[in-house]
Amino acid sequence: MFGGTATLANPPGRSCLIDTVAALQHQIHNDLRAQHPEWVEPNGESPMCDFYEARLAQLLDSYAHRALDEQTFINDLAVSPS
Repeated sequence: MFGGTATLANPPGRSCLIDTVAALQHQIHNDLRAQHPEWVEPNGESPMCDFYEARLAQLLDSYAHRALDEQTFINDLAVSPS
């Protein structure tokens, strides 16, 4: 049902999301270079693309932690005695 292998960074039930995020990051990596060839240096490096990719990774990580925190809160509410 879910792709990938469960690990500490990729827990069971979340591997599909990780695979999707990895695919998104790969697509953005390719698209940035295709849409902005002026950002790519003759040696193939692109500090500008690297900056945007790193920022995307930060935002996705922040979102993932927030979603996990919200799920933990919901789970705590569900098991807390009334």
